[in-house]
Amino acid sequence: MAHLIKKVEEVKFNAGDRVEFKVIDQHDNYSPSYKTMYGFASKVNKVSMEITGVNGLAYKEQISKVKHYVDPFANIL
Repeated sequence: MAHLIKKVEEVKFNAGDRVEFKVIDQHDNYSPSYKTMYGFASKVNKVSMEITGVNGLAYKEQISKVKHYVDPFANIL
């Protein structure tokens, strides 16, 4: 007899994590341009998260579209 196995999913993001996401830079119906923004996760839900950008503005984005920010110069002295 088969048993249902519940998989415990790990939390991908925590409040205070540095994140990277995209916003529309130029609104155009045919080909909008996007730019990469950086910020801190301020509130994390199951599907979306609120982000405080480095420019001080608040953003809301789906978790699937947000990446962790990794500093490329963190280990260089």
